[in-house]
Amino acid sequence: MKNNILIYGFTGHQTVLLSPLIRRIWTEANLHRIDSLRNIETLMQTNNVLFCNGENAFYELAPILRTTEVNRRIQVVCTAWNAISPETLRYLLKYPSLMLLFDMEDETEITACCSAVQAGRTFRTANTFREQNRISTEPREAYDRLSLFEQYAVMFMMRGLTPKDLANDRGIAISTAKTFWQRALKKHNVHSAIELVRLYG
Repeated sequence: MKNNILIYGFTGHQTVLLSPLIRRIWTEANLHRIDSLRNIETLMQTNNVLFCNGENAFYELAPILRTTEVNRRIQVVCTAWNAISPETLRYLLKYPSLMLLFDMEDETEITACCSAVQAGRTFRTANTFREQNRISTEPREAYDRLSLFEQYAVMFMMRGLTPKDLANDRGIAISTAKTFWQRALKKHNVHSAIELVRLYG
């Protein structure tokens, strides 16, 4: 049976470079790269693997990972060529079923990940634990209190987008998007998207 794999957070060029690795882990694979989270819930019904770029900021990954919690049948793998920020790693480690493959050039790591996928087990690269020891203990308490749609609002603010963009992407009314927008700002104790960007900057 072929695996249908969603690739999120990678450019087209990166996806081409990733293809041999993905096809090594899942020998039978159809790859589908997505640029936005539009219709992500529907896409997760027809795909069984989500391959994420761990180099993205935590506010880019948190909403999609929360969405996968609802759909337990999807296997999630997060990887990176370069450094993963402490904040992003802290969020990734919240998901015990997430497979983390950070070092894509380490043959031992790749072989271990392949074995884990075939056996249906979780895999964590050795780098995960080295990085975990360097995570800052400063909590992002405000972010942790956000609802899923408020997290989407933060993601859109950090991208320099507007409530209208959020409404169009998530298929909700502009007034509803503005409500989530304002709630996210209020929970961070800031008054504008610019202040929020500075807070996380």
